Amino acid sequence: MGSKYPVYGGGGESFRTDNFNREDEYVISRFAMAENCVRFVRGQFWMMDSGGTFSIKEECKNKLIKEFVGKVLLSKQSEIFACARGGAQKNINVDHFKKIKIPLPPVEVQKEIVEQIEVKQNAIEHAKAIIENLERERRYFGQSLRKLEGVEWVELGDVCKELFAGGDVPKDYSKTKNKEYTIPIYSNGVKDKGLYGFTKKARVNEEAVTISARGTIGFPEMRNEPFYPAIRLIVAIPKQNIIDVMFLKYILDTIDIYRNGNSIPQLTAPMIKGEKIPLPSLKIQKQMVEEMKKEEEIIEANKRLITVMESKIGTVLNTI
Repeated sequence: MGSKYPVYGGGGESFRTDNFNREDEYVISRFAMAENCVRFVRGQFWMMDSGGTFSIKEECKNKLIKEFVGKVLLSKQSEIFACARGGAQKNINVDHFKKIKIPLPPVEVQKEIVEQIEVKQNAIEHAKAIIENLERERRYFGQSLRKLEGVEWVELGDVCKELFAGGDVPKDYSKTKNKEYTIPIYSNGVKDKGLYGFTKKARVNEEAVTISARGTIGFPEMRNEPFYPAIRLIVAIPKQNIIDVMFLKYILDTIDIYRNGNSIPQLTAPMIKGEKIPLPSLKIQKQMVEEMKKEEEIIEANKRLITVMESKIGTVLNTI
């Protein structure tokens, strides 16, 4: 073990070591493959046998640029993942991988393509860095309040006029929204904001924050419309004369809510009523919320930029 160089296998960085055996290489996953099975690792790193790199044969170097091949492989990740075999753990079938066909334009065209892609890739990496830095900054949202004098810490139950867990999914519901079923049903989960389906009657008609009680324990989500909470999803309806609903959501994002349970951890409303959160004045709360909203806008704008640039890279490769 060490701390100097990252160690890569079939996925992202695993740990660090004091030695390296690769530098500036495209890594292809070999064992325990995921759909994101090709990546470029910049700088010096240690390559484990669960991943692999490639080189160009000496007799092909006059007609094929390694950087071009790497860009093509990045664009063919779904095809490479399809080479995997196995059940729970998918490992690459090398013979199938070697049969993947790549375009072979003239070297000068390869150089132009690499240059076009690198411009777009630099924009993507810059956008990802902005997102990463802002998301790291957002994790310190609550800590900044510790520096303010006179900020009271109160129990979550004291700032909520209601704090309860949802029950069973209503019998009368639809998986899709239509004229009859218009009220969203939310349950525990991150995907699609926990949307389970739609029903006819709301149980909550005020702005609220929901807290995942199972699965991704403690994950908070803002709810701005009438909804029906289900499957023990915890609902916090704030006293908006003392706490801003978005401020509550951001604070819950930053605290490590207590977890309980054996094989399946579970959170309950009584468990979190006593959780203490900082409560500055409403004026300060709203100022902090506005700052967070601006950061969110920047994050979303950079996510859109990444999508656009990735699409443009695909267009460049598809025109070969």
